[in-house]
Amino acid sequence: MHIDIATTPREAGAGWVFDDLELDPLFLRDGGLVVDDEDEFADAWAEGLISATEREAALRAVEWLRSEANHGPLMLEGLERLNSNARRTLARL
Repeated sequence: MHIDIATTPREAGAGWVFDDLELDPLFLRDGGLVVDDEDEFADAWAEGLISATEREAALRAVEWLRSEANHGPLMLEGLERLNSNARRTLARL
């Protein structure tokens, strides 16, 4: 299960926009969690593209997800849904 850490969505015209904060946690089927794009996150921080507030919020979100990966209902229910849907097939078009 892939999660994209981003700012809170906000309305923009007829749609919604958000800023990608680069950190991309990925729950593994074995219950582990890896974080992709930490290098891009560090670069965005160094270049001033991510504020201190956004940086701290993104890091807190990853730590919360890491806690969920270890013993939280998000992980258990998410994996259950992923596994049950992985067995489904789509009708031919």
